[in-house]
Amino acid sequence: MPTVHDDTLAYETLLAVPYMSFPLESRFIEAAEQSLGIRFPASYVRFMRESNGGTTPDDRWLLHPIYDASDRTRINRTCNHLVRETERARGLEGFPEGAVVIGENLEHVFLLLLPDSSQSRELSDTVYAWHPFHRDLDTVVDDFSDFDSASAGKRADQCATVPWRIPLRVQRGQNCTR
Repeated sequence: MPTVHDDTLAYETLLAVPYMSFPLESRFIEAAEQSLGIRFPASYVRFMRESNGGTTPDDRWLLHPIYDASDRTRINRTCNHLVRETERARGLEGFPEGAVVIGENLEHVFLLLLPDSSQSRELSDTVYAWHPFHRDLDTVVDDFSDFDSASAGKRADQCATVPWRIPLRVQRGQNCTR
């Protein structure tokens, strides 16, 4: 019998309820960039300004929102924001240097953006899947906007799944902190 704290149950519940997107002000995107010391690619910024999280356009990945302190509802909806998730993931062995976690799938395979080069603050347009168990890094799409294409779905299906869970969710009763 699943419990309230079961990650799988939480994700199944999340997917069963349509995501209510909120537009995101540029100041929150800039705050996330400053916090992480990076610059997001333009295609990712465009998508997040319109929806701030939810799923990728092909519905294969859950996207972490960017923290939005506009009001109480938005604070609650952005508790699992990408800065928080990235900071937690950076503690995992083998996590790619400079990577930013923008989402994950139901098997807790992380969706990442990586810097263009080791000296760059600019994140590449290419979106990767990182498997914490295998520590494999696979290209998912060459540009975030490519999630609408058929090739994105085919590549996503080829990403191996992880046979165990990594509890990176905000647990019931924890405060949402930036």
